[in-house]
Amino acid sequence: MQLRGGSLKTCLQRLKSRSGRTVGQYLTRAGGIWQAGYHDHALRRDESLQKVAGSLIYIPVRAGLCEVPAEYPYLWCRWGL
Repeated sequence: MQLRGGSLKTCLQRLKSRSGRTVGQYLTRAGGIWQAGYHDHALRRDESLQKVAGSLIYIPVRAGLCEVPAEYPYLWCRWGL
């Protein structure tokens, strides 16, 4: 996501509000789906972005959804990690 205007806080509030409402309606349940708060980290160089992307692709492995990142059907990375 690239922020072009406004604040990151406002952007995430809107994202969490709209997606939470939609998911809640789809699942026909009340209550929040998002954990409170967030941790932002500005990435100013492509090298930083690649390093973070490299660690993010292992989230499904750590969650037990697959053995290696390539097995995860929703994985996509422009650098071919």
